[in-house]
Amino acid sequence: MFSPDRKPNHAFEVAYHYQDVRVNHEDAANGKISVFNEYFQGSVPLVPGMGTIGRRHCSLKGTVNDLNVESQKSRVIDLGYRSSDLQPYKNKELFLNIRFYTKKEEGLLAAGELLAKGQLLIHGPQTRQPDPVSPEKIIVNDDDRNWLIVQTGNMQVEFSKQNGFVASLSFSGREMLLENTFIRPNFWRAPTDNDFGASLQIKYSAWQDPVMEFKGFSKEENELCALYELPQLNAKLLMKYSVDPRGGLRITQELQTGVLQEEVGDMPPLFRFGIRFFMPKQYNRLVYYGRGPGENYPDRKDASFVGLYRQNVAEQFYPYIRPQENGTRTDLRWWQLLDHGGSGILVDSDLPFSASALHYSQELLDEGR
Repeated sequence: MFSPDRKPNHAFEVAYHYQDVRVNHEDAANGKISVFNEYFQGSVPLVPGMGTIGRRHCSLKGTVNDLNVESQKSRVIDLGYRSSDLQPYKNKELFLNIRFYTKKEEGLLAAGELLAKGQLLIHGPQTRQPDPVSPEKIIVNDDDRNWLIVQTGNMQVEFSKQNGFVASLSFSGREMLLENTFIRPNFWRAPTDNDFGASLQIKYSAWQDPVMEFKGFSKEENELCALYELPQLNAKLLMKYSVDPRGGLRITQELQTGVLQEEVGDMPPLFRFGIRFFMPKQYNRLVYYGRGPGENYPDRKDASFVGLYRQNVAEQFYPYIRPQENGTRTDLRWWQLLDHGGSGILVDSDLPFSASALHYSQELLDEGR
């Protein structure tokens, strides 16, 4: 939970699950929540609650100065707002963040010390409809010996004819990718201490750097497809590239297995299924809407609330004693990597996703076996 220098990491998640004041839905859309006092002795009249309602920023804010909830009991608290106050955000995702602080000095705790917190989803966003087909036509230039060049609007994408991967992505002449690197599929991450304990770095090793035989491109209307065969895994990978109607590059990745039903149990699991890419070092600012502010993963993310966060790449790294996977943020709605002038890329998806940005490659964090 703590590094030798007393820097906390997993401690935040443990503290969240050990906290003795809990918040539950009553009718949060109309300002009513249920507060449970898990302490076995005494009420909590000296614990004020501070609530904020917001989407990407604080929209409403208030304080309850006297909760007075008896031990081992719940009490419904009216925060004073109603659903009519939230009408401007009725079609948006909206959360209620609540924090409880000591009202005066209590033993070792100073006044104003955070005791507990909670986040309640008031309402989610409307179901995202599939984006329409972009009206932009793609122009494919197949004359170059080494590159397949695709242009549309102010975007130019260059694909390697040797491996089918994106080797260049530029907007109005500004290159986004580091020279001599690719946007490529990724099924691996650096193993963690727990992974080594279960020998997962061995059990999952077929996905670390599988042979990917590029079988060529195909073009369907405004979509370019690259097909790969993964003979070691008896699988096929289809990478689809199309123009996003907002002006970007849409990437769809499909993995198809050729194993029989009775052989599925013998297939090694994947550490992850996604893509990775390298960008020049000047893109060192992060802005994202998802869980934060610290690293979080599917199995430890409850203490990391959904919100809008602004950070830099250096802040993403956590110095575990053994180099390993770190720095990921989960349940992302969108994620930006920018330079100091505000130029860069935005990544989003139809579903919440995970992403990380580090100054170290996963190979540098991977001790192997």
